[in-house]
Amino acid sequence: MDVYGDVYSKLALCLSSSQVAKSGLVGEFGVGEDLPFSFFGWVGGELVVVGSFSVELMRLPVSGRLGFVRRVGEVFRQVFGCDSVSFVAEGFVSLVPGVTSGLCLRGEFAGGNEGVFECLSVAHVCLGVGGVPEVVLVSVPYFYEGRSVVWGDELGFFSGVGRVLLDSPVLAVLVLCLGLDVLFLDDDGVDVVLGELVGLGVNLQEFGGV
Repeated sequence: MDVYGDVYSKLALCLSSSQVAKSGLVGEFGVGEDLPFSFFGWVGGELVVVGSFSVELMRLPVSGRLGFVRRVGEVFRQVFGCDSVSFVAEGFVSLVPGVTSGLCLRGEFAGGNEGVFECLSVAHVCLGVGGVPEVVLVSVPYFYEGRSVVWGDELGFFSGVGRVLLDSPVLAVLVLCLGLDVLFLDDDGVDVVLGELVGLGVNLQEFGGV
C-alpha cells in the first residue's frame, strides 16, 4: 500500500485519478458525462476506502444527496476509522472572481460568461489541532474539444471554518462525521453496515480491509 504523507500528495492522487476517469467517460460517451460524487477515505497516509454515488443518487438535487453524504461520512469514520476524507465533484469556477462575486456561477456559465468554466474540484477535509476543521480545495477548469477534455491550470484554496464550509454543505457534513467516535464492530457487524451503504446506492472499493 502506497503512503501519502501530506495533504498535497493526497489531493494529487485524487485529482489525477479523477481526471483520467473524466477523460475516459467523455472519450467513450461524449460531452455531458459528469463524474459522480466520490469520497476517498484516509487513515494517516493510507487510502483505505473509496466510495462513489450511483447514477440514481446523482439524479437527486444536491440537497437530496446530503443524507447519503452523511451516511458515507459516518461509515468512513466509524467503521473504517478515517481521520480525513477527500471529496471529488464537478462544478463551476470563475477566473474573474471580481466580476462574478455573489453571482450564480452555473447561471453565468449557461449565459455564456467567458470567464466561468466547468471544473473538477477536490476538497480534502480533516480536523486539525484542537478539532478545528481544515479544508484544502483544488479546482481545475476544463472545456471540451470534440470527445476530449482540455484541462486548465490548477487553482488552490485553503480554509479553516470560513467561507468554504459555509458555502459547501457537503463538506460541512463530512467535517461533522469526522468528529464521531470510531466503532469497533466484528466482521458480521461490518458486513451489515457496508451492505446497507451499497444498498443505498454507494459503490465501495476497500483497500486492506477494516
